[in-house]
Amino acid sequence: MNDIEIKNATILDGLGNDPYTGNIYVKDGKIVVITHEETYEASVSLDASGKIVSPGFIDLHTHSDISFLLDSTAQSKVRQGVTLELIGNCGLSICAPLIGDARDMFDTWVSDHTDSYTPDWIDYAGYIKASKKAKATLNIAFQIGHASLRLAVMGQDDRSPTADELTEMKRLPGESLDAGALGFST
Repeated sequence: MNDIEIKNATILDGLGNDPYTGNIYVKDGKIVVITHEETYEASVSLDASGKIVSPGFIDLHTHSDISFLLDSTAQSKVRQGVTLELIGNCGLSICAPLIGDARDMFDTWVSDHTDSYTPDWIDYAGYIKASKKAKATLNIAFQIGHASLRLAVMGQDDRSPTADELTEMKRLPGESLDAGALGFST
């Protein structure tokens, strides 16, 4: 038996096909079958007549790097149908690495949103671990921000990096990618 039946839904499959009326069956949190007319047993039946069901939306440009840690329900996104967010955009990955001036920027940013949040990480490995521990209701893909790397390594100095600083700015993205970050933003 299925856990949930969503019946009579107008289904947009995300593949460019015309919308159609159908039934969706969910078991253990996964869609197991979509039918046009056939029905199956389910513990819970939801009538979606007049409603549209579609795949989740991917939000490719967000600045929610810490939002899901402060509110793991992410209702402002979930209620819009967003199921995946790409964070660390515009060269800013506010949550990692948290060294040097990048930590100061994080503390300033966080103080604008909450009175009491102290991270227990300094790198992407720790940040990704914290994000998994928070159990956000949406999926998150991480990018490393160029400005954040520069801030972490050489502060806000308006100059070219030294050889050692450049070496560190090359090392940190590799470490972050190895930890699970998916890309680099500028």
